Amino acid sequence: MNKKMKTALIIIPAVLIAAAVVYCTAFGSTPISFINNSEELNELIDVAGMLSEKARSGSGNAITLSDSGITAASTGVTVSGNSVTIGASGTYTLTGTLSEGSINVGSNGNVTLILDGANITNSSGNAINAEKADHVQIYLKEGTENSVTSGKETEIISADENDEVKDASGAAIYSKSDISVSGDGSLNIFGYINNGIASADNLAVLSGNITVEAVNNGIKANDSVTVEGGSITVKSGNDGIKSENDSDTALGNVYINGGNIKINSFGDGIQAINELNITDGVIDITTGSGASESRMLSQEFDKMGDMPFGFGQNNENTVSADESETNSDNSESIPRMTEGEQPADFDGLMPEGIPPAGVDGRLPQMPGEDGNLRQGRGEMNGKSGFRSGNGEYESGDSKGATAENSSSGTAGSKALKSDGQLTVSGGEIKLSSSDDALHSNGSMIISGGSLSVEATDDAIHADESLTVSGGEINITKSHEGIEAYLIEIKGGNIKVNADDDGINAGGSSDIADMAELVVSDGNVYINSAGDGLDSNGNLYINGGNIIVEGSTNNGNGALDSGSENGGEVTVNGGTIIAIGASGMAETFSGSSSQCSVSVTTETTNQAGTVISIKDNNGNEIYSFTSTKSFNSVVFSSNDLVLGENCTVTVGDKDYTVELNDISNGDSGSQFAGAGGFGRGNRTGANGSAADNESSSQV
Repeated sequence: MNKKMKTALIIIPAVLIAAAVVYCTAFGSTPISFINNSEELNELIDVAGMLSEKARSGSGNAITLSDSGITAASTGVTVSGNSVTIGASGTYTLTGTLSEGSINVGSNGNVTLILDGANITNSSGNAINAEKADHVQIYLKEGTENSVTSGKETEIISADENDEVKDASGAAIYSKSDISVSGDGSLNIFGYINNGIASADNLAVLSGNITVEAVNNGIKANDSVTVEGGSITVKSGNDGIKSENDSDTALGNVYINGGNIKINSFGDGIQAINELNITDGVIDITTGSGASESRMLSQEFDKMGDMPFGFGQNNENTVSADESETNSDNSESIPRMTEGEQPADFDGLMPEGIPPAGVDGRLPQMPGEDGNLRQGRGEMNGKSGFRSGNGEYESGDSKGATAENSSSGTAGSKALKSDGQLTVSGGEIKLSSSDDALHSNGSMIISGGSLSVEATDDAIHADESLTVSGGEINITKSHEGIEAYLIEIKGGNIKVNADDDGINAGGSSDIADMAELVVSDGNVYINSAGDGLDSNGNLYINGGNIIVEGSTNNGNGALDSGSENGGEVTVNGGTIIAIGASGMAETFSGSSSQCSVSVTTETTNQAGTVISIKDNNGNEIYSFTSTKSFNSVVFSSNDLVLGENCTVTVGDKDYTVELNDISNGDSGSQFAGAGGFGRGNRTGANGSAADNESSSQV
């Protein structure tokens, strides 16, 4: 329900947006050379692969490490006390233990370091330090355990709370040039001074079992980080994987094309200053304390006093229908009750006959949450209102306090973050974030993959545009589920559980003069404590299969357009049912091209109530069992025929609606038209409805 001021902005030509979408969605089936779009980066991958195969099939010049004396067979190696300097290109095999010393690379050309049971520690600086080389290859010999450590062992805490990190530099493994890691062995990297492994150029991981602990960033490169394979585990006081070159728009990228990645970071999980592109891989990221703490619900709940609880809360918090509040006009309000309750027979299936060909309609079962909503910590990260820690209501602008100001002390704790474009076209991704889970300062495209997401703030957020054309998106916990200024859903299976709005087109942007939410295909299920489908401008339903279970509180609506900005809700295709409280309910406008019907019941219907829609001949065209309380129903389908009647059965009560217009409902009901309660003119509801039972209100 948070509305932002409309700003006169520039509209990008549709052809350019379409071209960008075609370009970006092609990533999933495009060779890496096209994905990375960089000759330097492609050369890195090619050289890394060549050096890796060469190391696999042979052995290098032997360097034996020992605290009692280092031996080296090659004339290209200089030993001075506990320091080894490699001055010629080639392949070198390191074995043994150096408890205080360093390996230094200062050679033109390519240098491969085969780690064969090597353990290197430098308590005061970089353990492996490449000041000069064209390419440094770290190769992990099969079956070996290796370790590289800088500094002395310390607890990994938030980098922002660690004064020693602020002035630190370097890494346990550091290279001024391209660096890659491959092989079938294991490598433990401990960056107790600053970063784990870092490059001033490009960094690639092809294979290997790699574990990183770092007081600052785990894996960091200036120009790009690419993961092609391997198993990577990172624990970091700041970002897990990071690329940060902001001086060239072609650099500062992160590409995840495979591998098994697990990150636990106090900062961002994976962060790119420019482009973050995920095409494949298994990714598991927890940032900060994870999503163990939900933000407060929307400010409308706060203003109204007691708030509904989140999914799966204890049943003792449920208020019966007899204990429900009344509105100022003495009409009955939705009671405060447990959200997310599910009757025993609810199996998560979309109603029969709805999904298009090739879609089985099954949506994942909505899981429960067993924790109570906690009071706000005094910040809402861009939300327009919150309760402070002492429970008093405070206001804020649309750019409110960010995670930088949160009690965690971290400089942002987003799971996947891009300052430019974020693209997901494949992979199995699990995210638990104490901030946004997926965040782009620009645009975002999701065309494939499987995402399981929980977040303290937004699950998916893009400052500008978001396009979803495929994939499985399961948001189990969020403040707002999906948010961007322009949102287009063209496919995929999406399930959203939100403490505030489910899907929200809003914010400020330089790409359009009005926010817009368009659904043209896909399966969408929303369970929200705020608005369900919300646009600060226009909301268009042109296709797809949509279920919205909106707020049980009269301060929000299952459907919400920016009517105050001249926006409207229209339906031109697809099948949608939207249920919730009636106080702010909104239905489809008369400018729609597909019939819709709206019904407001005189009493509150509890979770487990069956809603059935029948056509003029008594044939059921839709059936749905609610998982929470409601007293408004909005439905649209191409099975509704203009000029005929339909029957909406809610529990044991039948409501017959004459489909005399595109948008139909009782003109005397609380929300009989696109305007809705408190939204100005009520238009587009010129039909009539009659309760065939004893109810006196529709």
